[in-house]
Amino acid sequence: MEEAAKSTLSAAVSVGPDGITVDAKVLAPKLGLTPEVLQANMNQLVTRSETGIDEDEGRTRLTFRYGKAQWRIVIEPDGHVVEDDWKPSEDSRGIDLLARARERSSG
Repeated sequence: MEEAAKSTLSAAVSVGPDGITVDAKVLAPKLGLTPEVLQANMNQLVTRSETGIDEDEGRTRLTFRYGKAQWRIVIEPDGHVVEDDWKPSEDSRGIDLLARARERSSG
C-alpha cells in the first residue's frame, strides 16, 4: 500500500474514549457499498474487534462484514492503520483463530 493511502486510512479511523470510529466514506467502498447504503443498513453490518496479546500487544484488529463482503484492518500501537490482506476460505468461519490459538499454546 502506498504511503498516501496509509495516511488516508489512518485519518479515517479514530480511536477515543468512546471507542473506535471508521469513516463510512472509507469503509463503504471496501464492502462494495456507497456510504449512504451502508448507513441505511448498519443493522446488517457485522463487526468484530480483537485486542492483541503477547507479541501483538497494543494492536487492535477490526473485521467488518456485510453479506459476503469483508474488510479487515489492524490499528498499530502508534495509531497507524494498515489493511490486513487476510481472506478466509469459504469454510473457515473463524476457525483460523482457534487454530492459531492452539498453535500458540502447544508451541
